[in-house]
Amino acid sequence: LSAASRERLTLAFGNSVSPHARLLEGVLCMLGQPLGVGQGNNPTCQSARALSMWAYSDPDYLLQMVAWAARDNEIIMHFEGQPISSCASEGGLAATLPLDLDPVSLLVVPHLDRIYAEM
Repeated sequence: LSAASRERLTLAFGNSVSPHARLLEGVLCMLGQPLGVGQGNNPTCQSARALSMWAYSDPDYLLQMVAWAARDNEIIMHFEGQPISSCASEGGLAATLPLDLDPVSLLVVPHLDRIYAEM
């Protein structure tokens, strides 16, 4: 996990369980669920829907997204033949990210939000 990912997970969930274990728990809870993750407090519904879709129909892609967000603190997606980096974008609908999210959303949603704003 990147330092930023460890910090965000520890801030949200405390340090009684390691950030690595917390993220693994979040991934396992989401995979294969027909609804993936609910909207809950996710600041953008498009990102929550994407996580839910990938959790059910394309779990290997979800795992790759989680790995990029957790390890690199960046996600790169391609749109119309051009790469879009979540780090290069200042946009996004969510000005601040609430901390009362599941571990996967906590790490992946900020990146997806910025990428979708660029699209």
